[in-house]
Formats: sequence, C-alpha cells, structure tokens
Amino acid sequence: MQIEVQGGLWQHYQTLVTEKMLPYQWAALNDQLPETPASHVMANFKKAAAGIREDYQGIKFGDSDLYKWLEAASYTLGKTEDKRLQAHVNEAISWIRKAQLADGYLNTFYQIDQGVDKRWTNLRDNHELYCGGHLVEAAVAHYTATGETALLEVAEKFAHHILTTFQEGSPQEGGYPGHEEIELALLRLYQVTTNKEYLELAGNFIQHRGQKPNYFDQEAKQYNHGIQTWWGDNHRYSQAHEPILAQTEAVGHAVRAMYLYTALADFARIKQDKQLTEKLLDFWQDVTTRKMTINGGIGGTAWGEAFSEAYDLPNDTAYNETCASIGLVFWAEKMFELTGAAHFIDILEKALYNGCLCGMDQEGEHFFYVNPLEVTGTSCSRKDHDHVKGQRQSWFGCACCPPNLARLIQSIENYHYYQKQQRLYLNVYGESTFASGVAAQGTQFKMKQVTNYPWAGSIELTIEENGGQINELALRIPAWVKAAKVYFNGKIIPNQVEQGYLLLAADFQRDDKIQLFFDMPVVANYANERVPELVGKVAVTRGPLVYAVETVDNGTDLANIYISEVTGSQLLSNFPIGDSLGIQLEGQQRKSVGSLYMVEKPSFERKELKLVPYFLWGNRGAGDMRIWLNQKN
Repeated sequence: MQIEVQGGLWQHYQTLVTEKMLPYQWAALNDQLPETPASHVMANFKKAAAGIREDYQGIKFGDSDLYKWLEAASYTLGKTEDKRLQAHVNEAISWIRKAQLADGYLNTFYQIDQGVDKRWTNLRDNHELYCGGHLVEAAVAHYTATGETALLEVAEKFAHHILTTFQEGSPQEGGYPGHEEIELALLRLYQVTTNKEYLELAGNFIQHRGQKPNYFDQEAKQYNHGIQTWWGDNHRYSQAHEPILAQTEAVGHAVRAMYLYTALADFARIKQDKQLTEKLLDFWQDVTTRKMTINGGIGGTAWGEAFSEAYDLPNDTAYNETCASIGLVFWAEKMFELTGAAHFIDILEKALYNGCLCGMDQEGEHFFYVNPLEVTGTSCSRKDHDHVKGQRQSWFGCACCPPNLARLIQSIENYHYYQKQQRLYLNVYGESTFASGVAAQGTQFKMKQVTNYPWAGSIELTIEENGGQINELALRIPAWVKAAKVYFNGKIIPNQVEQGYLLLAADFQRDDKIQLFFDMPVVANYANERVPELVGKVAVTRGPLVYAVETVDNGTDLANIYISEVTGSQLLSNFPIGDSLGIQLEGQQRKSVGSLYMVEKPSFERKELKLVPYFLWGNRGAGDMRIWLNQKN
C-alpha cells in the first residue's frame, strides 16, 4: 500500500516539517541553538558511547526526544531524497548503536548517571521502558521507510533484553512502566517481525498493570523510593491504581492514558478481546463526552498534566498538552481499526486540526506545549497560569511535544486511508494518491483525491487503475455534515450510511469519478449546562475547524465581545495567513465605563468581528485569544 500527500494543507505542513522543523530540532538536540536552553540529548548519547559514567545533563527521559525525531525523519526519508537529513539520521543511529550495551540495554540516564547496576529498579518514575518504546517505534519507522536494519537491530536487541528482564522468576517479574509507551511499540514491532514474543510481552505489561499487590508499592519498598508525594501513592497518575478491566474512568496523566489506551485497542483487535473492547468503549465515552474541550484537548489540569473531574473544563487554565491531543489521534485511529466506526475518526479529526496543529507556528521553529481556549495577558502573569503562554516557545526543558508533532505530520498519509480486504476506507480527506497491489502483476488499484479540505467540502476521487484489489469504497460522512451529496460518474448515490460511512460497491474502472459535496456552513456551538465556565457562551466552527478571536483583529477587550447568531457571516480568503479562511461576522461589544461596580445596565455597540482558525492563532505577534464568546439573546 502506497499513499502520497500531493497538495493542500498537509503538503504545506509536511514541507514545513521537512525544510524547517526537522533541521531546527536536530540543532536543538545537538545544543546548536544559542538562544534556547541546551537539551544535552546527543551529548548524552556520545558520553554513553564513550563509556563516561558522570555528568549526565538534561531531563531523565531525553533519549525519547531523539527517537521521536528519528521516527519523523524516517517517515520523511520514505518520501523524499534529502542528503543532509539522511546524514543526520545515519549519525544518530551510529551513536545509538555505539551507546547500546552488549546485553541490549540502552538508556543514557542510567548508563551515565544512575549506574547500570540500578537499572530496572524504578519503573514507576524513571522512564526506561518509555524511552525504549520510542526507540522501537523509531526503528520500525526507519525499517519500513528505508528497508535498512541498522536501527531495527538495536530495537530487537533491546526487546530481547526486556524479554529476559521481565521473564517469569526474574526480580522484575510482574513489572510494567510508569509511563506507558512500550506496550504499543511492542505491538508495532510484532506486526513488522511477526515475533509472537513481542505480542506476549505487551500482553503481560497490560495484564499486570494495577494488580494487587501493586508492583510500584513493592518496588518502592524494596528500593526505598518512597511515595510520589506531590500526587499521592494511589497510582491513579499512571493508571495503575486498579487492574485495567476494573477501572471505571480515564484518570491521571493524559498522555500516559492515551498511549495505554492505544495499546489496549491494538491488542484487543489482534486478540479479538470483546471484554477489553467494551472497557475501551467506556473509557472513550468518558473522555470524549465529559473530559474533552471543543478543540480536541484533553488532560485539562496542570496538576499532573492530568484528567480532572467530569465537566471540569475551564478555558483559561486548560492544560491540553499537545502530546495529549496527539495521543488522542493515535487512540482514535486504533479504535476505528478495532470497530470500523467513523465516529472515532470524527474525534481524530477534531483533535488533529485543532488540538495538534496549534502546537507549532508557521515557521516550524516555535511551539505550544499547552493549548488553552482563552489567553489573557493579565492572567498569564498569575502563578496559577504559569503554564499558559501567549506566544509559542523556541524549545522546552521537557521537549516531548515538538518531535511528537513532527512524527505525526510526517506520517499523516497513514490516517487518510485504511484498506481492509477489498474495502477501502477514506478517513482523513486530503489531496493525495492511494495505490494498492502490484502494477507489474496487473493487480494494482490506484486512486487520486483532489480537494481543498478542510477549507472546502468538495472532494473528487478518480480511479486511475483497478486490478481487482478494491471493489468497495467506504466514504466517511463527518458527524458535523448536515447535508451531503455523493455522485458516482455523475449519478447521485442514495445516502445509506453505515457506521458513519457511505458504502459504494462497484467494479471500478479507469476514469471512474466519485464526487462528494459536504455543506460547510458557519455554525454556533453551545456547551452542556454542567460546564459552569461555558454557561452563556458560544463557540464558532466551520467544518472540522474551531475558530477564535484574537487581539490583533478585534482589540484587547475580548472578554466583552458578544454574538447572538452567525447567520450572515462571511469567509475571509487568505486570512489570517497563507491559504487559510477566516470568518467575519457581526457582534457587539460592551461599552467601557469607569466604575468598578454600578447599578446601571451595561450598554453595547455594534462590532465587526474577525475570527481565525484556532490552530493558526498567535502567528502574527503576541496578544489575547479566546474561543468561547459571550452569547447575547
């Protein structure tokens, strides 16, 4: 199966990552950006390779940033010849191979700082398995993209090391990671190598999690780690408070939860585990109907980067880590593979366009770690808003988000289509080509997609070849679409939708055309009454995109903007930047008065408002922003 992005929004972002983001991040990993804090990542690999046992610097899980960068770079090399990028990838792999110990162990934090004799003694806090998981994912991506095995050999050697480390009768028997990631990585490795030991090990990590007596309690007692004093010792932070099937809601660190649920969904699909599938559906319902913001953000509290209680969804303090929305994309895709239902892709799309893309600027060199729904300059100075930034940052001490976003964008074509036997699902619409089968054997199916989605709701598919690989198309009708028309060779198709897909079965021939037309009006959105911060508020969307007001267009007093309806709104071409579309609509602004309090009713004046796609806010300088506006009846 070959998929290629050929234009539109996603080609813009893939080009930006290739030309700007990956070189910039390579410089950051090598401490070559004088105005940003040193990451020490590559320096630590070089020390470990040289056998240096002191002077580790940087965050303890810094290895994972290089692995995520390598994964993104590998996807890129699968699309384009880039000699400079290839040289950087080869250099990174060379240092990784040199740093790996003879028994397969690899973690620069332990090899330099903690001591190899203390490895695997603090699974709760020290991220060895988390880093190893990202090594495995990078290796799978590199092997798949290039056919080379240099990094895959490292990953398999590491995998065999942990197979031994966590085998029955070992000191670490029954252990599992504090930060989930290795589980989903082992499943990817299994699907590339077909080695069932990797599947079984992933299953063991899943099965042992949260069992009594709790492994983290035993480990802390044996090695004198103590409790996590800032969070408590109930292990909800790492989803290890109960066995997975006994858990009733999404809790704890949001990224950890997303990586766990992603692995659970893939494992349930492979094993056809109905009980685990039902539990995942419960988690999904909890996250997406009670704990997710309108921009696809999850993990709303800065305390632990974690889920809060149901309907606790503040605007200005929302944490909504970029990595959490990326994790939601991963999980949603695996839930789709598990169930075949389009509503998982609807959430994937919401998180992708709004929660993820907001994490980077249009230069590819500045990033948001958190994504609130409202930013006010005065409140950003408060201590309880320390995590909220009015501008994207050049780098972070914990820089997990930038390379995570890079690997998502560079693999975005994998979310466009999904083939199951002779049915082809179209999930994320975007200008692209899809090919399956072997042209030389006359079995190739090839299709081209032309669209300006998400800016426009028209999509044209042209069959370029069909050697019998595909006889049915499953065309996703997004949940936000109220009116859709689909034509096959000029004839309208009845809208018979199954699990969110319009199914079109045919003996497809060269030059067959399928056209989809989705109405894409400007829409006013209202929140559930149980979200107190959103009572009397309205948010504006168009298609899959959430919109926001910014200071640069609407002045500094965004808190006093009101709208009553969105009818009569107009689209603004090339606004705020590039080929994007903004929205202009009529609102009102409360007039300013001098008194702090008064008995007179406030008065209002007409105000023309300009709204930008939320993911593009902050690209024209510092200023305030908000999604939810006051509703005026």
